[in-house]
Amino acid sequence: DHRDLHSFPTRRFSDLKDEYCDKETLFGERVCTAFQSSVRDIKEAGNAYAISLNTACVFHSMRVLEKGLMALASSVGATYTDENWGRIFGQIEAKIAEMEKLPNKANPDKLANLQFYGEALKEFSYFKNAWRNHVMHSSVAYDEGEALKIMNHVRDFMQHLALRISE
Repeated sequence: DHRDLHSFPTRRFSDLKDEYCDKETLFGERVCTAFQSSVRDIKEAGNAYAISLNTACVFHSMRVLEKGLMALASSVGATYTDENWGRIFGQIEAKIAEMEKLPNKANPDKLANLQFYGEALKEFSYFKNAWRNHVMHSSVAYDEGEALKIMNHVRDFMQHLALRISE
């Protein structure tokens, strides 16, 4: 199958978004340190966005997010496997519910932990429902604004996780 290379759409590299190109620390130093296995996908998300490969940017952002999910599950004692994110979310939620039941004396950081994990779960639920299922199942393409919004949201989520947990 020979294809005419000239029939493929071209990208105008004059529209290159330099500030996103080849930036391993696009999500911040703390995220890179806490989630070293995500550095490549962080860089790829930025590179994809920089050349307007918006759906690819979302795809790589979801891969970064998955590393955060693995660490989040591990930090609460939930088991992470390659099953769907809904089941993992349920496991994490159940572990957090167990934390709530512990007496304050047994866990002096209980309130801070519950706030941290509660915020993480809220954000993750949004990702799972709004983006991950769509991008992973090829049901939608993303425009520049959506890709930037998603990448920034993943960055913020990963920065939140990096405050207390790592791989």
